[in-house]
Amino acid sequence: MSFNARVQRLSTNIQTLFARAGFPMTLLLMLVITVASLMPKGSAGDPGSADKQMHVIAYALAVLPAAVGASGPVVGLAAGIVAWGIAIELIQPLVGRSMNIADIAANTSGVLAGLLFAFVLRRLLGKWSG
Repeated sequence: MSFNARVQRLSTNIQTLFARAGFPMTLLLMLVITVASLMPKGSAGDPGSADKQMHVIAYALAVLPAAVGASGPVVGLAAGIVAWGIAIELIQPLVGRSMNIADIAANTSGVLAGLLFAFVLRRLLGKWSG
């Protein structure tokens, strides 16, 4: 099997994986984010000084699998994840944490970054799969 054929096969397998498991992976990641975000300050879920960077990374990683596996537009997916992040921020004062508008901005930035990366990855996978 030639190198190009191997790359095409791998690309097709990755596309199939994301198409089948992307949305469940995103749901699992959002569950992890939710649990970590609602843990008391100072616990394992509290990132400390790298808070905003962690929000961006977490939300980018969360949107990525479903966005790569999506067969159509992902605006609804992105809006849902942003809305969930806002809901978490609104609930946090009930568990001894504080609501922070900057966290909402970081979450939204992460979703946008994840969508951009997913778009690039989908284009590359499509190009490689022939």
